[in-house]
Amino acid sequence: MCYEDSFYYVKSKQLEEEVMAHQAELEQKAKKNNSQKN
Repeated sequence: MCYEDSFYYVKSKQLEEEVMAHQAELEQKAKKNNSQKN
């Protein structure tokens, strides 16, 4: 595995984590909206 491979691997891992965190955030917001409506 060359340097560039590991760089892109780390980058993609970071992006994955950001996406997961963003999705979790959206889910939290959705839950808040739902609880306010009820």
